[in-house]
Amino acid sequence: MIDEKALKASAQSWVGTPFAPNGNTKGMGVSCQRLVVEIYREAGLGKFSVPDVSMSHAKFAKTSIIEEWFAGNNSFERVTDLQVGDILGFRINKVIHHIGIFLGDGQFIHALFQVGAVVSNLSDPTWGSRHKATWRLK
Repeated sequence: MIDEKALKASAQSWVGTPFAPNGNTKGMGVSCQRLVVEIYREAGLGKFSVPDVSMSHAKFAKTSIIEEWFAGNNSFERVTDLQVGDILGFRINKVIHHIGIFLGDGQFIHALFQVGAVVSNLSDPTWGSRHKATWRLK
């Protein structure tokens, strides 16, 4: 069971952390996949690791490293509804290459290249149209 208060507090504490490819240090640098891992860890949802993904992967890949990782991980299930704490997968170019955590009320936290950790809204056409998968901790 997800402690929504702990998850949201952890997420908020990461806002403003700069982007760093495959980084995981609050205030110093974080990537989208490492942000998800660290927020889950801080909220007491367990430890797991997501594979490193190069910045250029989405430009040339025909398959998603992230999507394949979730498909092979028995701790998560793919779902179609949204609940606080769900991991959202976003298409970048042709594959799912970006992830964030759903915070409720249409909002999610993620880390963007040249921006860092921010809270965005799924009603934003940029993100709503790219949202292609949702995974939930079992």
